[in-house]
Amino acid sequence: MLRTDKFGRRNRYTALLSQEEYQAGQTESFVEKIYEGNVQGLLATLIKKEMLTPEDYAKLQEFWDRGENDE
Repeated sequence: MLRTDKFGRRNRYTALLSQEEYQAGQTESFVEKIYEGNVQGLLATLIKKEMLTPEDYAKLQEFWDRGENDE
């Protein structure tokens, strides 16, 4: 989302969301529309089409492990 400010004949655009917030919203929308909210379907597709490398998988596992420790 952008805010537009007019300065004479020019416009200045300012982001209203951080990149992380925007990506999170777009990801949620994509998963809901394409996979009917099923994140497992998305991950299964990434794995089946070899779009998720073993290195990616290891990084995700580390992320999940850290998340469990934060609670």
